[in-house]
Amino acid sequence: MPTPGQEETKSANSSRSVLDLHTEDAFHPYRCDYLGLLCLRNIDEVPTSYAELQLDALSPTDRQALSEPRFLVKPDETHLVGSAEGPPAWLIDEPVPLLFGGPDLPYLRFDDFFAEPLPGDVEAAAAMTALSEALAKAEQEALLAPGDALFVDNYRAVHGRRPFTARYDGTDRWLKRVSVSRDLRRSRDARASTASRVVG
Repeated sequence: MPTPGQEETKSANSSRSVLDLHTEDAFHPYRCDYLGLLCLRNIDEVPTSYAELQLDALSPTDRQALSEPRFLVKPDETHLVGSAEGPPAWLIDEPVPLLFGGPDLPYLRFDDFFAEPLPGDVEAAAAMTALSEALAKAEQEALLAPGDALFVDNYRAVHGRRPFTARYDGTDRWLKRVSVSRDLRRSRDARASTASRVVG
């Protein structure tokens, strides 16, 4: 839901700012496999946007560049709160590919605002622009009403939100988010115990 003072941020707490198409927690090594968005309130009918990559919209040259570790993906501000002692242990500050897995149907890691090519890599920059344009062309809108749920395959699609004007009077758009992981074992080193479901 929108938060006063965060209107222009690039986070789920914003309102006036476009929430650019992105993989949920694209920067995170333990990002969820599926993202669920449950609508509790949306009287202003603010749409949620989503897009699935159409691989044939990218040239072989762009696909190759996007499949190489030539990009940096940064976290948004909300993931750095309370980290005055330094970056979180899970933060990988090294180049990654934006397409990975099998070349015929690759997985996608993308954030139109927080991802960037390595400095000076003109070919990677052009490939990322092509990817951004392909996703924008494939973008669709889901108008969620109370009780509606939208589930996104976080490895195949991206999502975002159009800007709106928040009132902060208890009637603003409110979605509850759930992150679904297919394999908790891979995040064991980031959880306090085997029973914990919180990735620290």
